[in-house]
Amino acid sequence: MKALCDGIEALWAGAGGASARALANGLFYQRSPSRVEPPFVRYHIISDALDWVFGPGERRWVTVQFSVFSKSQERTEAETLLAAVTALYDWAALSVSGWSCIVVLREAQGEEGAEGEWHCWTRYRVRAQKS
Repeated sequence: MKALCDGIEALWAGAGGASARALANGLFYQRSPSRVEPPFVRYHIISDALDWVFGPGERRWVTVQFSVFSKSQERTEAETLLAAVTALYDWAALSVSGWSCIVVLREAQGEEGAEGEWHCWTRYRVRAQKS
């Protein structure tokens, strides 16, 4: 769903995303370029339904996961970046062309790793309604 990706990236690039951008070397969809060093954020659309399944006015739920990667010896860097990501996207109202009522609801959060390899994640359910 390209429109959803555009909405996620527009929020990141806007004024509200300044603190997250200051902490990360970028936001990437699915893959980060090999030349980009952590810390960075990747997001994935975990579940989605085809547009033709829903008619005008129909609602849909999409699951999106944001993953934060860090190579710091302490997990503080990853946790601080994850906090900035959640501050930006919790209950966000995304602007997505052709869709209305876009609300981002946090569903789960976690972390894993050890010194020098940290991965924190947060998963959202995005409620959307076709305009």
